[in-house]
Amino acid sequence: MSTVPDGYRHGLRVRVGPARKAGVLLECTGRDGSTFWRIRLQGVPSEWLSPHVVPWVIDGAGPYVVAACRDCDLPFLAADPTAPQCDRCHAEAFGTTTERLQEQPIGERADRVARRWRRGR
Repeated sequence: MSTVPDGYRHGLRVRVGPARKAGVLLECTGRDGSTFWRIRLQGVPSEWLSPHVVPWVIDGAGPYVVAACRDCDLPFLAADPTAPQCDRCHAEAFGTTTERLQEQPIGERADRVARRWRRGR
């Protein structure tokens, strides 16, 4: 039985093959209770592929394929060919822009709009 790399995550967005078809890496459960990994291509109809058979990379913002992320050790797409981390590992380490915006206090104007909306109900 083959070992699963540590970088595999359920729901990870990937690009498959030389055409860079969009897909999702999914952890599946068989009828006998065993777990295995599959890639579901996002097309109509969708196709299921084995990640051990087809070449794939972690989806990212850019055209360059970087051989391995320093954290998850999987190949990924990047805007900079010397990038050390994939977008997913970077987000796990430093958070995302959305998370940082949610931590900031709500401005006074947004608060007034919300109160006006509550009074009008």
